[in-house]
Amino acid sequence: MDISMQIVWLIAAIVFGVLELITTSIFSIWFVFGAVVAMITALFNAPVLFQIIVFIVVSAVSLLFTRPLATKYLNSKTIKTNVDSLVGRTLIAKTEVDNLKMSGKADLDGTTWIVVSDDDSVIAAGEEIEVVKVEGAKLIVKKKEAGGQ
Repeated sequence: MDISMQIVWLIAAIVFGVLELITTSIFSIWFVFGAVVAMITALFNAPVLFQIIVFIVVSAVSLLFTRPLATKYLNSKTIKTNVDSLVGRTLIAKTEVDNLKMSGKADLDGTTWIVVSDDDSVIAAGEEIEVVKVEGAKLIVKKKEAGGQ
């Protein structure tokens, strides 16, 4: 039995595993899976080309099916900071928000911001608005739905 390809795949799995440990994001775990399965095919004396194909396919399938889940759960605890933290905030329109007249202001944390409606609708002064997006020094807002939605 030729042990050389088994050792190659074992070394590849270890290298990809170490790379995964030293990076701060999910980077190479998919290749660890591919190398381990390729090593198993080498144990059964599969041709080298077949081992390489297995490595590529298992790595790709692992990436396609597990990355979205891993990204969702690992990044869900990220705390929004700076401008990102403004999205979703509820404000009161200080003046009428009218994109055609280029009017609209609201106060947020002691600062007056220019606000623009996200759908070009006119929002009366005193209405509750929600920040949808921040573009430069403007807050893109929408009228807050009744019932807190």
